[in-house]
Amino acid sequence: MCDPFAPPLYSPRIMSLCGNIGRYGWEAVIVTERLPYVDYSTSVCRMVQVPYIKSHGWLSRVEWVAKKVADILFGSKERWFVRQVEKCVKVSSFDLIFCSTCMTFPLGAAGRLSRRYGLPLVADLRDIIEQYGTTGYMAHSLPRMLGLGEAIAHLYERINIRSRDKVLHCADALISVSPWHRDFLKRVNQNTWLIYNGYDEELFVPRDVVSERFEIVYTGRITDIGFRNPTMLLEALHSLIEDEAIDPSELRIGWYIEEKMYDEIARMSSTYGLGGCTDINGFISRDGVPDLLRRASVVLLLAGETKENGPRGIMTTKFFEALGVEKPILCVRNDGGCLAAVIRETNAGMAATCVDDVRRFILEKYEEWKRAGFTRQHVVPEAKAKFTRQYQARQFVEVFDGCMAQKVVK
Repeated sequence: MCDPFAPPLYSPRIMSLCGNIGRYGWEAVIVTERLPYVDYSTSVCRMVQVPYIKSHGWLSRVEWVAKKVADILFGSKERWFVRQVEKCVKVSSFDLIFCSTCMTFPLGAAGRLSRRYGLPLVADLRDIIEQYGTTGYMAHSLPRMLGLGEAIAHLYERINIRSRDKVLHCADALISVSPWHRDFLKRVNQNTWLIYNGYDEELFVPRDVVSERFEIVYTGRITDIGFRNPTMLLEALHSLIEDEAIDPSELRIGWYIEEKMYDEIARMSSTYGLGGCTDINGFISRDGVPDLLRRASVVLLLAGETKENGPRGIMTTKFFEALGVEKPILCVRNDGGCLAAVIRETNAGMAATCVDDVRRFILEKYEEWKRAGFTRQHVVPEAKAKFTRQYQARQFVEVFDGCMAQKVVK
C-alpha cells in the first residue's frame, strides 16, 4: 500500500522494489489511491487503484477542508480506503502488509488491515512531519486571519503524529530514508531500519553527452524558499559573469518545478541579472529524467541547514539519480547533516557553505565543459553501489523475511 503517485513523485522507490523482489521469492500487489491526472501504467506488478473524486474551482478548497477535518477527527478517509481495498483484493491471501508513504496516508488503513487479518505490518516512511520546520509539507495554504493558520497546523500535527505513532508502535518493523529519520523513529519502535532512497541502475546509466551550453539543472519541488533557497547559486553566477569568468551566452539554468513557484524563481533570477539565462518549466516526465540529467553540466540540489526545528534528514531522490549518471552535484546549501555526509562519502560533488564555494565549483566544472563539451563526476564506485535499487531490494527483503520468521515463532 502506498500514497498516490502525485507529480513529480511517481514512487520510483515502490516501482523499483516491486520490480526487483521477484528474484528473492516475493510477489507484490500495489494498492494506491488513483488521481485522475496521473499516468499509473506499470508492468512491474499488479496494481489496484482506489478512485478519488476531486472537485474543481472554488469547491476544491471547500471539499479539501471538509475532508481534512473529517479525516483528522474521525479517520474517515482511512476507513473508506479499507472498505475499498477489501472490495478489490482478498486481504487474507497475503503474507505481509507493506505501507510506504511520504507523510501518513494510507498508514492508518494498513494498520487496520494488519490488525483485522493478523498480518505483519512493515511501514516505510519517506517523510515525516517532524523533519520540517514549517507547514511546507501541506498541499494547500492555510487561512491567515486571526492566527487560524498556525492554530490549525498545530492541531493537525498533534493529531496526525499521535495517530501515526499509534500505528508505528504496533508495526512489526519500520523503515526510513536517512540516519536522522531512523534514529528519530526508534523512539517509537526500536525495530527501525535505514534504507536510503536510490536510483534505478538500469535507467540512470552514465553516458557522456556533448551539450552546446553549460547547463545547470534543477528538478523537483521547491515548496518553501525558506529552506530551498537558490540565492547562493544566483549570487555566485552573477559575480562570475561580472568578472567575465563565464560567458552568459553559454550558460543555461533550467528549472523543472511546480507552477506556483514560476513567478518567484523568475523574480529572483531577474534580480541577479540572470533572466536571459533562465528557463522555467513544469515537471518533466519520469521517462525524460535520465536524459535530462545526462545532458546537464551540473545538477543542482536545494537544501536548508539542519537545525533543531527543521529541516532535518531530507535526502531527495534527485541526488541519487544524479549520482547514478555520475553528474557533478552542487548542493546549495550544505545541510550540515545526512545529505552533505553522503555527498562526501561518494565524492558526488559539493555541498556549499558560502558563495565562494559555489564560485569555485561552478568555475571548475565550466572549464571542464569548455575542454570536453560535457562533465563527468568521478564518484567512489563502492559507495555508489550501495544506492542502487537492486541493492535496496535485498535490504527490504531482509526486513520482510525477518518479520515472517518472527510470525512463525509467535
